[in-house]
Amino acid sequence: MTTIKVMANDQDLTIVEKPILASGDLGTVILHADFSAEWDGYAKTAVFYQNEKNTFHAILDGNGECVIPWEALKSEGVLFFGIFGAKNDTRKTSEVVKYRIRKGAWSEETNPSDPTPDIYTQILAAYSKCAPAGYGLGGMTRQIANGEYLASYNSTGFYSWGENCPDMPFDGGSMIAVKRGDAYVHQLAFRDSSYNTEIVIRKNTDGNWGEWEWVNPPMLPDVEYRTTERYMGKPVYTKLISCGELVNNKTVAVCVIGNEKIIRGVAAIEGRGNMPFKFAGASQYDCYATFDNAIYLYSSGGYDGYQVYAQVWYYKV
Repeated sequence: MTTIKVMANDQDLTIVEKPILASGDLGTVILHADFSAEWDGYAKTAVFYQNEKNTFHAILDGNGECVIPWEALKSEGVLFFGIFGAKNDTRKTSEVVKYRIRKGAWSEETNPSDPTPDIYTQILAAYSKCAPAGYGLGGMTRQIANGEYLASYNSTGFYSWGENCPDMPFDGGSMIAVKRGDAYVHQLAFRDSSYNTEIVIRKNTDGNWGEWEWVNPPMLPDVEYRTTERYMGKPVYTKLISCGELVNNKTVAVCVIGNEKIIRGVAAIEGRGNMPFKFAGASQYDCYATFDNAIYLYSSGGYDGYQVYAQVWYYKV
């Protein structure tokens, strides 16, 4: 490839590397442009011509490069080119510079070529390389084989797995992996269950994977879930505890927490509602729950045999 290198310093366009060009090249001459900060955020297009009545455009890619349309190189003479950019409702342009094209061995009269795609076709082609119709990543997820570790899939992309992956958060899920630089990778995993769409996330920092953390745990009884919540910088866990049946006129410590510190809790009488609870018109609560480092249940009477569940949120010390 023959590469012309230029520097766009605001609107000043300077040729930095100037190789010899001969007429007749097709698809082998590259324009590479570097830009000053004034060009940040602009979508950039280069324009080429030998005659202003016949101009040819090429979109610059993320590296600031494009292939110079062959029509602008087909004849010996002077090539003019410049760059313009678009951002929101603004447009930025460089000056136009000149470049000498020597006579080459190829002749258009004896060797016609297909025309360079117009600018709109180039835009659609660029989008098609990113995604169908320019949306999402397109296509199906990449299937992770049974027995493989999800942690080994740390490049940005869409993935799915069945079962028997040692570090999976659950059977039969899908995952989005997002890599940011060399230090961080996030994995966001999903599973459609009979309860809801379950969502968990974990992060890799400098090669070390953290634990899976729940965004919306399904709250099955007596299962501990580490959540994305933090309390004083510490991970918060939650659990739905089956507390058994109420006992009339008695306060019972139904669950004593060991090295965990309860932040908050809520209890409910099955078929009745959240505690504290009282019948309509009653002057005081008939039963209630309190949370310290245990769950205490009290019933004044009439609830003997009712099942109670309590959800607690806590951190570990």
